[in-house]
Amino acid sequence: RLRLSRFQDEMAKWDTDFDPSRQPLLREPMHSDMLESEISRTNRIGGLTSSLFEGDIQLTDEQLTSLISTHKSGHRSTRQAVTHLASSWGRDPIPYSIYNISDHVRETLHNAIHHWQNLTCVRLIEDGKGKDRVSIYANEGCSSTVGRVGGDQTMSLADSCKSLGTVIHEVEHLLGVFHTQSRDDRDSYVTVLSENIMPGSEHDFEKYSTSSTLGIPYEYGSLLHYSDTLFSSNGQPTLLSSDPVYQKSMGGHLPSFYDAALINTFYGCYADCEGILITCHNGGVQDVNECSRCLCPQGYGGRYCEGDPDGCLLVFDARDSIQKTKISVGHNTKTMQTDYDTCSYLFKSPPGYKVQIRIEALAGALSSSCVYAGIEVKGKMDARPRGIR
Repeated sequence: RLRLSRFQDEMAKWDTDFDPSRQPLLREPMHSDMLESEISRTNRIGGLTSSLFEGDIQLTDEQLTSLISTHKSGHRSTRQAVTHLASSWGRDPIPYSIYNISDHVRETLHNAIHHWQNLTCVRLIEDGKGKDRVSIYANEGCSSTVGRVGGDQTMSLADSCKSLGTVIHEVEHLLGVFHTQSRDDRDSYVTVLSENIMPGSEHDFEKYSTSSTLGIPYEYGSLLHYSDTLFSSNGQPTLLSSDPVYQKSMGGHLPSFYDAALINTFYGCYADCEGILITCHNGGVQDVNECSRCLCPQGYGGRYCEGDPDGCLLVFDARDSIQKTKISVGHNTKTMQTDYDTCSYLFKSPPGYKVQIRIEALAGALSSSCVYAGIEVKGKMDARPRGIR
């Protein structure tokens, strides 16, 4: 916390210079307990909002110095100090050790690691050997360093960092990725509404360098995208989507197809499948863990993504008249699960017709970015991006 005070002092000076009517570092946002993200709520209650970069990132001294230098030089719009990707861990397994976290969070962490290892070639090994390693503690909030920074680096998973979406989010930071909405190309997809940003958080909405998107498309539903009201001073949106249907679908609960593609590209995973030629359908790509089959966008399955997804699947034939159905997924329990139950629903119509879907009522755990439960509708020809939630 002391390390970031230097950065916060500089940002406060910049904020008041930019707009003298603002009071520096008033960092108590308007919030709704139901819709505020678990990460934001945990770090706010722990008094960590002003101590973490972009809400949940532990900056290194080198990153901190570069950010301050960039602001002093006046190059606010071209922040080269921190790019969209940090240093990778390479292909050796990432050693990590767990200290004093609850059994529930420990199980959730293991499930989060399993998701990333199932989608990518990255491997993490508990209590493995290595000078550069990760120590995971139940400190005051939900936060992580970004990428490989050298030596013993930390991740904080307090008892309230209990949802799978939260823990998977922090693991992606650990793998080297910063937040999506700060990519250099973000202005084509979102507008930052600075009048709604709580004073002292303006710098959390700046853009990164152009050099590190690796050709991966911008995605509203990325695991590392801000929700539309994060750091709001008045409950109004801080980010406005250029596509209105995605306004309430920013952020994610699991790695998206493009989140996995970013990690696989960043770590050179696709090179493992060189010389093994297969054809993937419906936007699928080669599975880096089993090169003879494909990794499919959500909603498709089969060895080459030519069929339906595995697991729970219900198929409906659309008709001229309205059909009603009740969807129920998960378990009626007060104990939070450490992984998600999912089910796919396929609606078919004759060629040339459109399918209309209307949600009459919804019950369950409401949350920002649907990290606890939700319905996602994918109605576009391209199945790779996240749908509307």
